[in-house]
Amino acid sequence: MNDKDAGTLEELRKQIRELGTSAAAAPQRAALCGQAVKLVSRGDQPELWAKLHFALGLCLALMPAGESGQTLEEAIYHFEQALE
Repeated sequence: MNDKDAGTLEELRKQIRELGTSAAAAPQRAALCGQAVKLVSRGDQPELWAKLHFALGLCLALMPAGESGQTLEEAIYHFEQALE
């Protein structure tokens, strides 16, 4: 990860923490977690990679289900990624 991505990742993690854990903030947290997970390599930072996938799954699980439960399916995918 280059310095720019590292700085971006830290800023995203700060924003995620500041949003707190309310269900109302879940869509915003999900968007931020989605951005953050793209910056982290499973091979380079496996623990952070898993934590971000878990956080993203949790945010998606708290959001209202989209058509045909797509949001819930996405949440399950990210939980599975976190457990690998």
